[in-house]
Amino acid sequence: MNKLIINADDFGLCDSVNEAIVDCFIQKNLTSATLMVNTKSSTKALELSKKYNIPIGLHFNIVRGKSLAGRSTITDNDNFFFSRKELFKRIIKNQVNPRDIQLEFLAQIKFLENEEVNFTHFDSDNHSHYNPFIIKALRNIIISKNIYVRNLNPLKFSNPLLNLNRNIKQTYYKLINFFFWDKNFQGNNYLTSIYDLNSIKKINKENYNKLIKTNYSNIILELMVHPYKKSEELFKIYTTKKEIEFVNNCINEYEILSNDFGLFLNQNYQLSSFKALISS
Repeated sequence: MNKLIINADDFGLCDSVNEAIVDCFIQKNLTSATLMVNTKSSTKALELSKKYNIPIGLHFNIVRGKSLAGRSTITDNDNFFFSRKELFKRIIKNQVNPRDIQLEFLAQIKFLENEEVNFTHFDSDNHSHYNPFIIKALRNIIISKNIYVRNLNPLKFSNPLLNLNRNIKQTYYKLINFFFWDKNFQGNNYLTSIYDLNSIKKINKENYNKLIKTNYSNIILELMVHPYKKSEELFKIYTTKKEIEFVNNCINEYEILSNDFGLFLNQNYQLSSFKALISS
């Protein structure tokens, strides 16, 4: 039988995101969340995860906020990470030491270990782990520590005539899988999210049924979600027009996933989590 993991990103980003994730988990519309460890609400997120028994992964972050490992080739002089765009530029210019990525990854893992969190897997902010340079840098740690990792392999492709930008990204993810994904990596087989829809202007609960529908059998599908509860603090973090559009999509997701109990319980999937995969 197919297994469905419903993972919420950005746990710990701010208090309203923490609240949104808990609300959706209570409604049985989440099975896990991935924690940002260098954000102001990460400690509160950890408290909530323990209170509600939410399986936690690491939302590996090297594109915003302050480094846990300190100043390096992936930070500015004040230990703050470069933007994703700037980081990737520096990688192309051979200005990034892969050891610095490894040290930051280990520092963020250590943070969870110090908090006595048996984290289940990792993904990354802005999908930065799908940069070939970063995958290569983390490869030995992932395998030696037997860490499950998010696979961005698309379940199905968006229509290029209706959602060309997403189709291009999906093609990129597919190519990364083909050329750079190590056969020893463990995780989900496929990934989907509302951004794979041909239009996300008016998403509803039926859209999720379309997203997870498949003819595959015995697969592990991850549905990536970003439930955000509207708050002033969100709009201090996200300020550009594109970012605000993203936030509004996340607020819409929250409204759907927090108001309908067990949206995925009667689907042709067994609800699961990376924690359950590791235990099986």
